[in-house]
Amino acid sequence: MTGFWRKWMVAWCLSVGLFGVVLTTGAFPATDGLVRFILETLGGAPVEMSGPLRFCLAVMGPVTVGWCFALLAAVAASDQLGARARPVWLLVTVVAP
Repeated sequence: MTGFWRKWMVAWCLSVGLFGVVLTTGAFPATDGLVRFILETLGGAPVEMSGPLRFCLAVMGPVTVGWCFALLAAVAASDQLGARARPVWLLVTVVAP
């Protein structure tokens, strides 16, 4: 992988991880301001932060952070494999849902 694409992928992975952290903060009443702002901006209406919504955010946030680490591991694996990294990228981009 060239330097440009490696930097691009790492930046994208870190932004996904940051979004996961933001989602996780929505699970707690004291820190749900940013998530509330995002949801109200996208939905155009006030959002009721109910128990089920907080539970979903508490699950989706860490899962999204996990995706960040998994894709960072794929980037590191492709660096180690060099020219033989094609199966890694096929798995990440084509086979993975």
